[in-house]
Amino acid sequence: MNTRMLAQVGILLALGLSLAGMGPRADAAHRSVTMRGGAFVVARAGDIDILDPAVSVDPEGIHALHELYSGLLGLTRDNKLYPDLAASMPAVADSGRTYTFHLRRGLHFADGTPLTASDVAFSINRAATPSTGCWAVSELSTIGGYDAVEAGKARTLSGVRVLDPLTIRFTLSRTDAVFPYKMSMINFYVVEPRVVARYGKSFGKHVSGSGPFKFVSYTPGQSLVVARNPYYYGRDASGTQLPYLDKLTWLLNVNDAVAVLKLERGEVDMLADGVPKESYAAVAADPHFGRLLIRQPSLEPFALTFNEGIKPFNDQRVRKALAMAINRVRLIKLIGKYRVTALNQRYPKGLSAYDPTYTGLSYNPTQAKTLLAQAGYPRGFSTTFLAGLWPDTAGDTILGQAIQQDLAAISVKVTVQTVTQATALTLTAKPHAVPMWDTWWGPDFPEASDYIETIFRCGQTPPAGFNDQLYCNHRADTLLQQAESTGDEGKRIALERQVQRIILDDVGIFPLFQLNYVTIRPSRLANFYIHPNWQWDYAYYHLS
Repeated sequence: MNTRMLAQVGILLALGLSLAGMGPRADAAHRSVTMRGGAFVVARAGDIDILDPAVSVDPEGIHALHELYSGLLGLTRDNKLYPDLAASMPAVADSGRTYTFHLRRGLHFADGTPLTASDVAFSINRAATPSTGCWAVSELSTIGGYDAVEAGKARTLSGVRVLDPLTIRFTLSRTDAVFPYKMSMINFYVVEPRVVARYGKSFGKHVSGSGPFKFVSYTPGQSLVVARNPYYYGRDASGTQLPYLDKLTWLLNVNDAVAVLKLERGEVDMLADGVPKESYAAVAADPHFGRLLIRQPSLEPFALTFNEGIKPFNDQRVRKALAMAINRVRLIKLIGKYRVTALNQRYPKGLSAYDPTYTGLSYNPTQAKTLLAQAGYPRGFSTTFLAGLWPDTAGDTILGQAIQQDLAAISVKVTVQTVTQATALTLTAKPHAVPMWDTWWGPDFPEASDYIETIFRCGQTPPAGFNDQLYCNHRADTLLQQAESTGDEGKRIALERQVQRIILDDVGIFPLFQLNYVTIRPSRLANFYIHPNWQWDYAYYHLS
C-alpha cells in the first residue's frame, strides 16, 4: 500500500484462517462455503478523504476502494498474481515489452453499465494524466507514450491500445518484468468514464466500480456503508456469487478507547486500527479476547528518514552518526515487542528480496561521536524530529522521546514535534521543510521495486513522487532499472539487493523495525484471514 498511499497504518484486528472458496479474489486450493447474508461493522479511527482509486492516499479510503473497485489482476492471500477482471493472465510477447489482456465476458459496473476494454484504457490514461494527481503515476512510466503525456504533449498513452471490447494491449518502451504487478495496484482499478465525466473533480464522492460491494452512503466523519454488488462476477468453488455479506459498515472517527468499548459491547465486530498500547495488557488478560489474540509480521517497514536537502543531513557522516546512536533494541522494548519485529534493512522479512546476509549499522554511540566530529560537529547541533506517522499518538510520543534521549547522548539536541498523520504527510511532502521524521511504507504489490521506485529514485522528489528526503544515487537508479528489465527472478533479486545496499550504505534511510498485525478473531466471522497486502478481503468473509 503506501506510499504516501497508506495501505494500513497500525495494528490490525483480524484472523488468519482459511480463505473461503475460489474466485477472482480467492485461492483455488481452499474449500468453498455457501453461507450468505448478514451485516458486518468495522470501527476506524479516521475519516475517509476521497473514494477515487487514482488519487486516494488515506488508509481509511484505501481499504474501501479495494471492495468497491477491481483491476485487471489481483493478489491471492499468498500474494500471487491472478486474473481479476482479466479472464486469464496476460499474453507476453516481444521479450516482455507487449502485454495483451483478455477480459471476462459479461462484466458490469455496480450500476449495471457494461465494462469493456475501453473503460480499462480510460482508467489507465486518466491515472497517467498529470492533472489527475495520481501519486503512483511513475509506475506507468514504461508504457509507450508516457513521456509525451507527462509533458502535456499527448492526452493518451500511445502504448495503450484497445483491440476489441474484450481485449487491451500494452506496449512498453522497455522491458518491465514487474508490469503485471503494477496492474494489480489500487491506483489503476477501473473507473466508469460516464460517472467521471458527470462529476469531474468530485468523482470521488460518487462511486461506481466493479468490486464485490456497491456504494450505499457516506456521512462525513461518521460512516461509510456498502452493500453486495449484484453485478459482481466473483464466484466461489461451488458457483455461489460473492460476496457472502449483505452489508458492510465502517464507523469513522471512533477513538481507540471508544472502539474497544464498542467491541466489548458487541456494537462493532472489528477494530480496524488494532489494540491500543494502553489496552493491550487488559485485552491479553481477558478470558475471552485474550485467547483470540494473534501476532503476525506485516510487510510494512518503519524507518527514520533524514532530509538531505537540509544541513547537516546532506553529509552522509552525519546521517550515519545519528543512525548509530539509535538503540533499536531499547526502542523495540519501549514500543512493545508484540507490536513490531526487528528489521535492519529496507525490504521486510517475507519479501523475496529480503537479504538474510545483510548486517547493517550497529548501535555504537562512541563511533557516532567520532563521525560527528569528522563532519565538523564535535559539539553536536540542534534539530527537529517530526513524529506523526505511527499508528497512534501514544506510539509517536514514545518514539519521539526515545530518539530524543538517544541523540542527546551524542550532543544532538532534538525538539520533538508531534502532529497528526495528515499534517505529517503534508509537511514531509514540502522540500526543505522537515529535517528528520519517522516513516513507514505499506506495499502496493509484493515486489522490491515497490519499496524503492517512488521513494528513492532521483526523479521522484515531490511533487513527482515520494522521495521526500531528496535522496539521489544514479548507480542505484541504473541497477533498479536493470532489475525491472530482467525476467530472471534470481538475477532480479540479486540486483534489488544491490540497490538496497547502496541506499543503506548512503544512509538514505535508517530501518527501525517492521510493524506487526496484532489480531483478534471477530467472534461473528467464521473465516477471517490476514491478507499480506490488503489485510482483508470482505468478499470472502461470512458470519458463523
